[in-house]
Amino acid sequence: MTTTRIKAEPAKYNLSMLPSLNKEKDILGYEMLNEEVSEKEYKTAIVATIPDEYKKAKFSNLFEGAQTGLLRTINEVESFKLGFYFTGAPGAGKTYAGWSVYKLLNFSTIPCYMIDCDTLLDNIQNANFNRPSLFTLEDVENYKGFLIIDDLGARGETAWTNNVIRRIISRRFDWHRKTGFTSNLSIKEISEKFDDRIASRIAGFCDIYTFMSNDKRI
Repeated sequence: MTTTRIKAEPAKYNLSMLPSLNKEKDILGYEMLNEEVSEKEYKTAIVATIPDEYKKAKFSNLFEGAQTGLLRTINEVESFKLGFYFTGAPGAGKTYAGWSVYKLLNFSTIPCYMIDCDTLLDNIQNANFNRPSLFTLEDVENYKGFLIIDDLGARGETAWTNNVIRRIISRRFDWHRKTGFTSNLSIKEISEKFDDRIASRIAGFCDIYTFMSNDKRI
C-alpha cells in the first residue's frame, strides 16, 4: 500500500496584506494591491514600511542585557496573553524590540501594525475635526491584527489624550484584540499618569519585559 503525500500549498503574497488600520485611506503608495507578488517582494515591501534606523531589527541584534528572557520566536509571540509591555530607560532597545515583533509577525503573514503614540493621537484628532488622517479612533479599536503602540505616555497630559488612551486600551482588551506597548514608564508610573484601572489592565493582559540596558544612542 502506498501513501500519497499531500503537498502544502505555497504561501501566496500580495500587497493588500501590508499593515494598515484603514486600507481605504492608507494605500501605502502601492498600485495593484491585489496582484500576487513573490515572498521576497512582499518582505521587501514590509521592510519599506519600517523607519530606516529599524529596518534591520531582529532579536539577535538586541543589546546585551536587553534581550535576556525576551521572546525570540513566532510561537512565543503568539503565546502572549493579549500582548506585551516593553518598559525601561530611553534607548534600552524597546522600540527596536517592537519593530522586531512587527517584522517577525508580518513576515509570517500575521497582520501587525506599529505606530508611535504621538502619530496615533494626531491621526485620531485630525479625523475628529475632518482633517486628513490615515485612520479614526474606531479603526484603532476595531483593528483585528496585532497593534503595537510605541512610546506610550510620552505625550503631554491632557484630558483628551488620557481619555483616548484609556478608551483604546479598554476596548481592545475587552474585545480580546492583541496589543503591545513600549514605554519609558513603569506600570506604577502608568497608574500615576492615567489611572489604576488602566495600569491593572496592562499588567493583567500583557507580558511585561523590563529593559535594563543603558542608552545606546548617546
